[in-house]
Amino acid sequence: YPLCALGSLRRAASTNAEYMGTAAAPKMINHEKQAELKAKIRKAFDLFDRDAKGIIRKEEVGTLMRYLGSYPSEEQLTNIILPEMITNDNTNFVHYEDFETKVLGALQGKVYPPDTEETVERAFKVIDKHLSANGKEMGWVDKEKLETLLSSAEYGLREPELENFMKLVDPQDGSNRIYYEDYIRSR
Repeated sequence: YPLCALGSLRRAASTNAEYMGTAAAPKMINHEKQAELKAKIRKAFDLFDRDAKGIIRKEEVGTLMRYLGSYPSEEQLTNIILPEMITNDNTNFVHYEDFETKVLGALQGKVYPPDTEETVERAFKVIDKHLSANGKEMGWVDKEKLETLLSSAEYGLREPELENFMKLVDPQDGSNRIYYEDYIRSR
């Protein structure tokens, strides 16, 4: 299965429903809106800054960005965003000031929008074929196999992300099946 399909599902797993329903904002926003956005970034950052030292682990940046409504791919995160945020090569931490600067720009410019419904559906279909016993689309994906796949890839979902995603996609009908068209329509 192509890793891009897995990447699309990973971004879909982290999609913030509030962001999905908003219209695109202009690239420049007024100072009041910028102050509100900075406060939102600070509040979210503080959730991850357990020791109140103004730093978070670099592994948490993607989760936090997606929580705030910015959906970079893992490649963009690894090759572009983190190198710009981490000023010291010998650290695994990101300082708040560096995080705020990068995320504020990304949010204001809508630089990393979520994948479209069509992209998410194509990703599910690729994974559906890959995971099915006969190699054909079934219209659903086995819940346990999907969990294993999403958590074991090179850039697999972390436990909280996986749990949240499964809450969104699992119909809780006892079938152990994820009907991806139902999930896509509910986004």
